[in-house]
Amino acid sequence: LPKVELAHVGSVAGEVGLETLKALRVKSHLISIDVQGFIRRFKEDGEVYEDGCLNHEILSNADVVKLSMREAKALTGAGEIMEMLKRLRKLYNGIILLTLGEAGSLCMVDRRVLQAPSYKPPKVVDPTGAGDSFTAGFTVEFFRSGDLKWSLAVASAASSFVTEGYGPSRFGLKDEVYERAGTLIDKIKEVAF
Repeated sequence: LPKVELAHVGSVAGEVGLETLKALRVKSHLISIDVQGFIRRFKEDGEVYEDGCLNHEILSNADVVKLSMREAKALTGAGEIMEMLKRLRKLYNGIILLTLGEAGSLCMVDRRVLQAPSYKPPKVVDPTGAGDSFTAGFTVEFFRSGDLKWSLAVASAASSFVTEGYGPSRFGLKDEVYERAGTLIDKIKEVAF
């Protein structure tokens, strides 16, 4: 692998293994992962489920870990958001991104938790890919600026564009993403943990 500044691993269902993550760790300054592909399993009838079984070494090779509520519940066994974050913190010390769909997101660093609203686009057609664009937006902006709050606003704004169409049909230009992020920045608040 060539050296890269940042990498995101957004596997779907187990196609990226620990050895690949270790190789990326050596070659990348910043790595984000979506746990989806590491805990997703399939029943014989094709039904998808999250089994909550995750090799903790996978987490140790990432700087940013993104989970949905469903994935966080499967991984921690907790039903309440703050309890999920407490249990996740015991498993992983880096940046935790917890997406809450239309309710926004949470970003945990050390014992600090930021809560961000989602950006409400003019129309929502399909949420597929919103989590991927959220994580990519956060990771790229955090690498560029180092500003957690702004990166979270950019992530929310970036994901809003994807929901406006089917599949990867709309991503938003940088200026458009920043414009939407600007409307969110003052709405991001630190919450008690």
